[in-house]
Amino acid sequence: MGNALFVYENKVDLAVATLGTDSQVGTLPVANVANPIVGRKWRTSGTTAAYLDVDFGEALSIGTLALMGCSFASADTVRHRLSAVSAGAGELLDTGATSSGVATGYGLHFYELASPVSAQYWRADISAPSLAAVGYFEVGRALAGAAWQPERNLSYGKGDAWADDSRVSRAEKSGAEFVDLGPRYRNLAFQLGAMSSTDETTAKELERLVGLNGQVLLVPNPDSGWPTNAIFGRLAAIAPITQQGFNVFAKAYRIRESK
Repeated sequence: MGNALFVYENKVDLAVATLGTDSQVGTLPVANVANPIVGRKWRTSGTTAAYLDVDFGEALSIGTLALMGCSFASADTVRHRLSAVSAGAGELLDTGATSSGVATGYGLHFYELASPVSAQYWRADISAPSLAAVGYFEVGRALAGAAWQPERNLSYGKGDAWADDSRVSRAEKSGAEFVDLGPRYRNLAFQLGAMSSTDETTAKELERLVGLNGQVLLVPNPDSGWPTNAIFGRLAAIAPITQQGFNVFAKAYRIRESK
């Protein structure tokens, strides 16, 4: 089991980053994958095979690629290419068409490089034959960046729950219940209970950059289970880092899924 992975500097969101595609609906453009609201989708027009291009503006360290709010299925494929030369070239990385791994109801695709590369261009070729009857696919958010993997893994006691903002009211006379449907989203609570001083420094930097308004991707186990265990969202609160002993620090986190 690999240590948990955090990505908190999303290079897709850089002001100089340029997005492109070969298919989009005018009212649901590819630019939406850089919008923090995952529900604002990029939708293809009349096709279930299209690419997403990202030009970061300069060569940057990329170790993790992810797509959130995906409408396609696990058996559909994604091919990632990274290049320092041009969009669509893959001299730094070419995964070939591989299963997206997207789990129904979770909509997240994740790929971790064996080691980071310095790339300016990312192309994700998506093929979703499972949606042939629909005629298009959607993606809500794209992420690319370097990952932080703490030296010591998450402590035992991680809590993963689906929250439901539906409101239930009961009629006084009949007792009948009426439900005003609200959104459902995940909350993931966990602790890094034995951080080194190096990881404490990174944890502080994560808080400085992300705060309560930024977004972070957490993959508890990059080796397996990520289709339903990974989460992309905001820090619900910022707890202090506490010192447990010499060179041992602890911090509690709660991530609320972005929708």
